[in-house]
Amino acid sequence: MPEATAKRADPPKRRLMTVEVGQVRNQRPDRVYKLANPADEIHGLPMKLDQGWSKVNGSKDGDKERVNGGKVEADGSVTFQGQVLIWFDLAEYEAFQADRLGLASARQARSRGKGGIDGLPGLQDWKGAE
Repeated sequence: MPEATAKRADPPKRRLMTVEVGQVRNQRPDRVYKLANPADEIHGLPMKLDQGWSKVNGSKDGDKERVNGGKVEADGSVTFQGQVLIWFDLAEYEAFQADRLGLASARQARSRGKGGIDGLPGLQDWKGAE
């Protein structure tokens, strides 16, 4: 007779953070967090601020979020290994990600159609191709 197997006990699901390193304490459920490099002009902090991200204000009167192993700088920004902790509204972030997924899905559907993604005939579309 087969033995009864133990019931699988998965941990509760939780929202993924975009903080690549470290862990954010006292995070708000309506925000998504990320670490940004202040020295990277192309993909770092300056670009993220232009896109609408905001720095976490670690002053006494500001936000309470902190990164384990990080520190609060003199200007109030929360840092971890030289990276600045930034946040964005979760609802807007999820809408943006869904929009990106829709664009990727449409591009993938076009790539499967006749002529591929650019609509030009390729070798697979020629009548004489084997």
